[in-house]
Amino acid sequence: MSVDSYRVQRTGQQTVVTLPADIDVTNSGRIHTVLLQAVDDGAAVLIADLSATEFCASAGVQVLTHVHHAALAAGARLRVAAPSSMVQRVLELTGASHLIDTYPSLAAALAGPPVPAGGSGPAAGSLSTEGPGGGWLATHTGDDPGSYVAELAVAVL
Repeated sequence: MSVDSYRVQRTGQQTVVTLPADIDVTNSGRIHTVLLQAVDDGAAVLIADLSATEFCASAGVQVLTHVHHAALAAGARLRVAAPSSMVQRVLELTGASHLIDTYPSLAAALAGPPVPAGGSGPAAGSLSTEGPGGGWLATHTGDDPGSYVAELAVAVL
């Protein structure tokens, strides 16, 4: 049995965690632990570098969403850097792209806007994104800041 390891690089208030080519149920727990540890270690900006990631299953999206909420609760921000077109599509289809800051490259994520005092982000409780014919609604479901249920609402015309 091998233990997954991920490159973690901290510079000042920013921490970059380089994630693997595939993110799925087999490694999402370890990724979750590594990302949360960076938040616990005081990163004001946590960058999940997906430049090498070609596949991200729903377990990976769930990890990113939970870490996003944990970062906000700690006064920090999660930035997702360089998702491939496939991973970006998964983030869009799940509604996570409306919740998590994504950047086209690691350099762009590193140069992103500074974190406001006390952090910022969507209001706690829900996030709604609407488009023609429907939209996503994510609703907080309990005490855990990462416990959200996403619902797709589609208008029948």
